[in-house]
Amino acid sequence: GYCIISLFPHIMKSSAQERNNFIRTIHNLAFDCKSKPVHFVWAQEGDFHKMEENLKINKYPVIIGVDFKKKLFSIKKFNNDFDYKILDDYINNLLEGKENMMNYAGGLDISETKKWDRKDYMNEDL
Repeated sequence: GYCIISLFPHIMKSSAQERNNFIRTIHNLAFDCKSKPVHFVWAQEGDFHKMEENLKINKYPVIIGVDFKKKLFSIKKFNNDFDYKILDDYINNLLEGKENMMNYAGGLDISETKKWDRKDYMNEDL
């Protein structure tokens, strides 16, 4: 099976409304994929810094499809077109072996992150 890692823009570069739209899209897709061998997680830009750096990810949102058993991954980048249909096509292509998969050396360094408070970023220094 695959782990689908969704990385969204940091909340400092986004808004709660945009973040909630991303999460809603992923949630709907996860619900519709519950009979498929995929699992979903999400984080924000910088939460998995080492992995993002190793995979040369520098634009968000981005989706990473990972097969941990085979140590393979695929990256789906977006240009303001993060929507259900594109994500669903990507998942189906992954499952059908149609996505370009690359090897990764070592671990992807995914760890637990701080829970989002569901609010916009507030600069406490102001």
